[in-house]
Amino acid sequence: MEKAYRIQHTKEYDESVLEAIVELDDLAYTEKQEKDLEKKRTMFKNVPGSFLLLYYGEEIVGYFNFYPIKKSVREKIVNDAEHPNPNISLEDLSSYRRWKSHAIFINSIVVHPDHRGAPAKRLLNHFYDLIMNMHDKGYVVEELLAFADSQKGASILLNYGFNEQKTVDENARFYYATFDDFKVQREMRAQLSPA
Repeated sequence: MEKAYRIQHTKEYDESVLEAIVELDDLAYTEKQEKDLEKKRTMFKNVPGSFLLLYYGEEIVGYFNFYPIKKSVREKIVNDAEHPNPNISLEDLSSYRRWKSHAIFINSIVVHPDHRGAPAKRLLNHFYDLIMNMHDKGYVVEELLAFADSQKGASILLNYGFNEQKTVDENARFYYATFDDFKVQREMRAQLSPA
């Protein structure tokens, strides 16, 4: 049987998924950028729906990690000069509630180098579809926030409706999108490349 790509949204904590994510991080991040394993485990256990996984057959070859964040944390990210990404903790997260507005923080996007291109776009498009679906169900997504530590990361965010807001340090830039920016860009991309 030929291997195929598929996307899965995590629903519960799975140690084998965490191990695959850490292996992908080793490919993508320098030592300075590597995330603390125990912190990642704690976040995943407490917010199990925070990952979209890209599978090739039974192997996880990419992931997209995102969280709803509290308004106070949103304010810090938007207004402070420091790079808050490594400091976001469980206490900084909010929970999804119907008919309330949410700010979604994109923590990381990692795809194995052998699976970039069309498979990675499927992962990103699935995230967009997920956000649109949440919004339609009353989980109002007001804004999306992310940092890019590489030119590739910056290009991805710009192509999906984000705007660069500020440079935090020589390696990190902050990107922001309102839901309307996000939706318009998604509709434009759908028109350019119909399914």
